[in-house]
Amino acid sequence: MSKANIRIANQADLAAIKDIIVAAWDGRSEDHLMEKKYGVIENVPWQQRMIASVLGGIAEDFSNIFVAEFNGRVAGFAMYSVDDKNKTGIVGYNAVHPDMWGQGIGSVQIENILGIFRQKGLKYAKVMTGLDELHAGARRTYEKFGFTPLATYVAYSMNL
Repeated sequence: MSKANIRIANQADLAAIKDIIVAAWDGRSEDHLMEKKYGVIENVPWQQRMIASVLGGIAEDFSNIFVAEFNGRVAGFAMYSVDDKNKTGIVGYNAVHPDMWGQGIGSVQIENILGIFRQKGLKYAKVMTGLDELHAGARRTYEKFGFTPLATYVAYSMNL
């Protein structure tokens, strides 16, 4: 297992988190795939749209966002939310910088979030990821922790 240190994110981590978002979702995000298909949309590059999608709701509240520090740098981040009514924890956006893949950092992040869910007395956990080969590592990580497929979907797009 990785020797990554997990801690709550703060404002000073935003630049590193943004770098991780761009590096980790390069070629994987729907925003990037849309841009490849149609060109830059509304003069906003996919990187800016992806960063806004991931970080748009955090404002100043970092309580549900963790970073993983490894070898002196922020190597990954993970977000979560809780549906108290349904006793379900939702693993949100999470990523490790591609330069640090294969170090067990993603596993430490997921293990941390699942521990929080258990401490809160939740009964269920869920996460979403892609089915393409580029998301195979994420699927392996989730399955290693006991997640099993619930549903599959496909994203469509078209010109109007």
